[in-house]
Amino acid sequence: MTIILDVGTKEIKAGLSNEELPSLRMSPFCYKQENKYINSNFLNSKQCMKDYEPCILNGELNKEAFISTLEEVFKIYNSDSVVWVKSNDHPRIMGNESYELLFERFGIDKIYSSPSPVLVALSYGQTNGLVLECGNISCWCSVVFSGYVLENSITQLNHAGIFLSQQIVNRMERENINIIPNPPEHSSLSYINLARDSFIDQLKETPNTFNQFDINSYCRELLFPLVIDESNIGVDNTVLKSLMKCDYDVIMEVSNRLILAGGTSLIPNLGEKVINTMHTYFPSFSCEIIKGQTPTLQRYAAWRGGAMIADTKSIQNIWVTKKDYEENGIGIVDRKCG
Repeated sequence: MTIILDVGTKEIKAGLSNEELPSLRMSPFCYKQENKYINSNFLNSKQCMKDYEPCILNGELNKEAFISTLEEVFKIYNSDSVVWVKSNDHPRIMGNESYELLFERFGIDKIYSSPSPVLVALSYGQTNGLVLECGNISCWCSVVFSGYVLENSITQLNHAGIFLSQQIVNRMERENINIIPNPPEHSSLSYINLARDSFIDQLKETPNTFNQFDINSYCRELLFPLVIDESNIGVDNTVLKSLMKCDYDVIMEVSNRLILAGGTSLIPNLGEKVINTMHTYFPSFSCEIIKGQTPTLQRYAAWRGGAMIADTKSIQNIWVTKKDYEENGIGIVDRKCG
């Protein structure tokens, strides 16, 4: 079996290719004890009083923290092959550092790296479509055509999970709404923030109203502003911008499918709001919303696509082996995998 790794800024997902969903979901934060990092998933109650450090900050690896986290992964799974989910949030240099660690430190013999939009589409059985991934830091829209991401179509909106959580907390403070559970006494600020964000995430994904504060509606207001500017053009205009970067023939092939993935995409009616805006510009526009049968499948669509591709015969010819790496350097991963 192959290990599937999807390293996010909110959660690190790992599991084997014969699993429907990642069986290991870890925090990307670590606590440094003396000279060793401990992933926050494996801390005891006293250690929650300490401040955490992220494995990834501003697209750069905290290498020692990341190694400590991967060590926990490889304690659980025994395999010589890895499918790496290549997120739009990860710059190329971070991917290269990760591949080197897998080959050199963890004894991996072969790696396949695939862009997350392709894997998202694959998880729903699609090879064409507008893939909208709404995660922790950004919403990304990419056009997937004939099983490939059109690089020029990739469009980013820097408003997603973290932004929404902060705005919700700010409004609750202004309106004296206190629904967030109290943390353990003497907890660190890092622990308090993580616990708060986790609680807020649950509220965003289900209908919740507190003191006439409708959290879902507020999230949609923030993601679909009535007045747009360069800092926030809205999710709907992000999708339109991505689509309009493509040739007419491609637009005709992909514009009938809006494919949703990621935790922030679970905000109720997000896809419908995008399509309503598109109808404003293109009245004859007809588009199907493709999303997970369950919230969990939608949240982990990219990981699931990685598990599916690992079990296909076609991957056998495109693995990057350790021998390839030793002969050609780490750049061979992106060159061969595309």
